[in-house]
Amino acid sequence: MTIYNYFINFLEGLLLSSFMAYYFNVKRKKMYILITTIICFFEISISNYYNTFDQLLIFIVIATLFISLLKLKTESLFEKIIICSIAGIFLYLANLLSMLVTTFIFNISTLEIYTKNYYVFCTILSKFILLCFIIFACIFKRHFYDSLTMKNGWAILLLCLTIEYTIAVLLETLLTGAFSTKKGVSLTISLIVISGLFLFIFRKLQTDNEKRLQYELKLQKNHFSEENYSKMKYMYNEIIETEHRMMYILIGIKKYLESNQIDKANFMLEQYITKVKRFSATINTNNPYFDFVLSSKIHEFMYDDIFLKNTLFICENPIYDTDEFCDLIIYLLDSFKDNLNSKTGLSLGIHQENNFIIMEIIGDLKEYKITDTLYKKIEYFTTDYSLKNVASIYTLKLVIDIDIE
Repeated sequence: MTIYNYFINFLEGLLLSSFMAYYFNVKRKKMYILITTIICFFEISISNYYNTFDQLLIFIVIATLFISLLKLKTESLFEKIIICSIAGIFLYLANLLSMLVTTFIFNISTLEIYTKNYYVFCTILSKFILLCFIIFACIFKRHFYDSLTMKNGWAILLLCLTIEYTIAVLLETLLTGAFSTKKGVSLTISLIVISGLFLFIFRKLQTDNEKRLQYELKLQKNHFSEENYSKMKYMYNEIIETEHRMMYILIGIKKYLESNQIDKANFMLEQYITKVKRFSATINTNNPYFDFVLSSKIHEFMYDDIFLKNTLFICENPIYDTDEFCDLIIYLLDSFKDNLNSKTGLSLGIHQENNFIIMEIIGDLKEYKITDTLYKKIEYFTTDYSLKNVASIYTLKLVIDIDIE
């Protein structure tokens, strides 16, 4: 094998691994592409060294791509198998099309492709066509529902593998001179029939999948209705609690006025006005439920003479309005409050950097530990966390990945 052959093998592995990385949105893309490319390169090179037309090679490469994706949890196992098989079809189709185009442009037979510069032209064209297929597939994924976990889906996989094998045999017959009219016609008819079945079944599965998606959307709608009801109930309870506090203040002022203790009534009134003014600087991040929950907590802390300093640099994002995120905030603030050395206050900072939420809560505490309850709340998110204690000043830092896998 020449250096050029090794280069083409490496390029082939690079394109296939890049397809997997971008289609499935692998997080550490560069590392994944590097490792997978090297493995595919060695497989292709070793196979070509012993047998130029090894029909089993494509299945080995598909298996390699599939194994490399096993750690991903976002896509179904079946979807990974299908996409890896389609990558194999792309590879063989690119080779077949480039070979046909080369023979047409230069008016040569398939046996002459390995002579002069025809081979270089053919291989470069093949990789360009493969790149076009990959780009199209990634764009196609963005615009259509891509979950392939459907019943009867294994028929698609079987047809994919059959198409790959048929194209492989067709390529071998063309390049080795074993091509005959009878054999060519039978292979072409087989390819047309199998491809027709593939398109028919794939379309049928898409239709079934659309129906399933509509059903899932209906279930989600019901779920969100229940969730909104629970949030409204929480907000209603907070309003009732605030009204109770206000009633307590008014009753106290009334008693002072009835006993002619004007100074005490004024003091109580001024104290309440001060707290209301401090609370009036309500949280507004365009995340309604989060804003209400945090504002309510600030209000609650102020009535207990605890100042909650907050620094928020966040954008509107659905994650902030989830029950899980708000429950985490409430639990953290309450657990820090329960362990305060004195009513000196707490500091809460939340800011967003790219796809990460960085949350930091600081307080002068007697002690603090990550309880099982807190760990479960943290574990819900893809989270890194650290707890530091310097002279009884505890700092709990969470780094939450917005794109939960």
